[in-house]
Amino acid sequence: MNRRGLLAGVGISLSIAVAGCLGDGAFNGSNGENGDEEGEERQEVEPIEEDPRTDEPPHEITPGDDEDPDSWNDEYLGEGMATGPSLSFEVLPVTPRMLSARNQRLTEYDTRIGEYWVEIVDTEDARDELLDIEEIHDDGLRERLEAVDFEDSLLIVLETGYGSSSVGHRWARVEAVEKGIHLHGYYMDPLGRDGDISTTVSVLEVERTAENRLVRVSLTTSQDLRVHFNSTEGVVMVDPLSRSARRR
Repeated sequence: MNRRGLLAGVGISLSIAVAGCLGDGAFNGSNGENGDEEGEERQEVEPIEEDPRTDEPPHEITPGDDEDPDSWNDEYLGEGMATGPSLSFEVLPVTPRMLSARNQRLTEYDTRIGEYWVEIVDTEDARDELLDIEEIHDDGLRERLEAVDFEDSLLIVLETGYGSSSVGHRWARVEAVEKGIHLHGYYMDPLGRDGDISTTVSVLEVERTAENRLVRVSLTTSQDLRVHFNSTEGVVMVDPLSRSARRR
C-alpha cells in the first residue's frame, strides 16, 4: 500500500479552534502592549487571506516502509522540520468534546475536504466562552486552564477535520512575526488507525508578545502538501486533491 498523499486523499483529520474571536473576522481590541482589557468591545477586521493557501513542505520527508511495521515512524511528516527559533509554548491535552457546543465551527462532516480553523484566546472570558471548563473532568487540566495568566500568555485553539481520531497534531515551533505569531506543525500519522470519524483539537499556551492580534498556521498534511490559514479567516476548506480552497 502506498501511503504517499494518503492523509490528503482519505480525509484530513486535524482540528484547530482558537478563541478570542479572530476566527470570525474579529478580535478583542488589543492595545498592542500587554493585551486587552476584559469587557472591551470586539472590533471588526477584514479577513486576511493566506497566499499561497497551499504549497509543498520545505523540509525533507522520508516515511518508513508501510509493509514493514517495525520501520514505520508516526512522526515522519515533521521529523525534518525546524524547531527554532520559537517562542515558549506548551500543548494542553484538550479533546474536541471539551469545546463548547455553541462554538462549534467545523460542521461539514466531509472526509474528502480538509477543514481548518484557528483563534486566539487572550482573556478569561474568551477562554470560558470557547471551552466548557465545567465539563472538563480532569481536575489537573481544568485547574491548568483556569490558572493561565493572560498577562503573560495566550491560548491558541485549533480544530481541523474530518478523519480518524488516531491522527493528531504535532507542533514544531511558534515564531513571533509581524502582528502576531506563526505556528508550524504537521500530522502525526500512525500506520494503524481507528475507523471512527472525528475532528482533532489542539490547545497551546504560548508566550505572549506585544503584537498578538493574529495567529498564522502552516500545517504539513502529507508529503507534498502544506496548508496555510489564520485567525481572521474563520473556517477554511481545502480540497487536498485539486488544492482549491474556500472560506465558509
